Amino acid sequence: MGRVFFCIILALLVTTSPNSVHANMLEVFGSSSRSQGMGGVGVATANDFSALFYNPARLMKVPTAFSLEFQHAYADLSVLLMPRPAGYDPQYYGYLLNPREDTLSLPSMWGVTVGTTFDFGSDIISAGFLVFVPASGVGNQVSRYANEKEQFFSNRVGFELIGERLQTQNIMSSLALRATDWLQLGVGFSFATASNSSTMVYTPNPANPSSVDMNLSVEQDSRLSLMAGVNVDFAPGFTAGLSLRDEHAYTMSGVNVVQLHGLEGKDSYVMEQPMEFTLHFSPRTYSAGLGYEGEKLTLAVDGSYLSWSGYLNAAGQNAGFSDSIDVGAGAEGAIGKLKTRVGARYTPSPVPEQTGRSNYADNDRIVVASGVGGNVDVFGNDIGVDLHVQLLLLPERTHHKDAADSFESCETDTSSLCDEAPDSPGLQTGNPGFPGFTSGGFILAGGVTLSWLFGNEGEE
Repeated sequence: MGRVFFCIILALLVTTSPNSVHANMLEVFGSSSRSQGMGGVGVATANDFSALFYNPARLMKVPTAFSLEFQHAYADLSVLLMPRPAGYDPQYYGYLLNPREDTLSLPSMWGVTVGTTFDFGSDIISAGFLVFVPASGVGNQVSRYANEKEQFFSNRVGFELIGERLQTQNIMSSLALRATDWLQLGVGFSFATASNSSTMVYTPNPANPSSVDMNLSVEQDSRLSLMAGVNVDFAPGFTAGLSLRDEHAYTMSGVNVVQLHGLEGKDSYVMEQPMEFTLHFSPRTYSAGLGYEGEKLTLAVDGSYLSWSGYLNAAGQNAGFSDSIDVGAGAEGAIGKLKTRVGARYTPSPVPEQTGRSNYADNDRIVVASGVGGNVDVFGNDIGVDLHVQLLLLPERTHHKDAADSFESCETDTSSLCDEAPDSPGLQTGNPGFPGFTSGGFILAGGVTLSWLFGNEGEE
């Protein structure tokens, strides 16, 4: 029991970290070296801390353990912009903050996952905690516009569902119960925050707005997102799993209240600038899996339905994505004390063709994976050592925005390519994605998981 309490204390210390949001690095690569080496499957076969992510009911199949996973991903991805044709530049276009440029690389991604599972000394209840912390730090949030407004900022087209979105931390906790000899149930939560900020600004000299006085107030609130799962042992060696991860996102709202000296007593003296951001949105995901676990061989097939149609962009607007289904399969074979793994997964892009105003760059993903693992005895304790590598191929995808004879003005609800100067003849747009762009490349990811298996001292 002392070791169980040791696990609990470690988990609680880690999970008190602030600013937790849903980490999409798990959605792209998976969790734990074992599952990632099998193509990211685990709904019916997870046997370590990754059960928290794939199916919390599988915690009843997990030994008491404390694990550390170190992972790295190198991305060779690009968004290449087609040359702008002449005659479409708005009047101010030559004076933008940044020139229109391709996106030629994404930063490398590092992260550490801490996972712990324990059974409280009982065969009917089990629990676990998982924390993923990116090496870039915690609480990182980046927003961008996916239309012509981005010309005033980066003036680029970026990947919508990967990139900075993968470098956010994740905290999960779950509890599992054994209902019968063949049925296990699990429920848990992932934790996120909602921020509200208020900035009071006084401008002594409106002619020089770079010199201001201000006060800042920021409030943080916690948010929970439901996870649930079922695991069924329907025949010797065969299992089936179902799981749900509800949608959630990091949200930031607030207002800037600006006072302009010299306008005291006038309606224009106080100006309010509202802020509403929705960042790192994760869709509601329904998953199902089948698994066979024999003495020397494990086979697994997973499928997930992702409700991307509810996706909200950084401005909190529905992006018009489509629901999608991804599928994966993996195998694990034992050769003596060594276990070898292979797997593959296909994830279609939920992003439609970008022929209108928006510039969401995203691609289908084809994943091939492999891994090895085994246990070593260290001072009478079993230490699990697992390695994995994944290659994610993003086939090239090209979007065209064709110039038509007439265009709508750029209103909030306009979805087609819009005219920024509707009172002037012809189309005038500084949209960085006009007249089109091409995205694609690959990601090479890998990592190692170390697990201290409690209660298995010296077992063969």
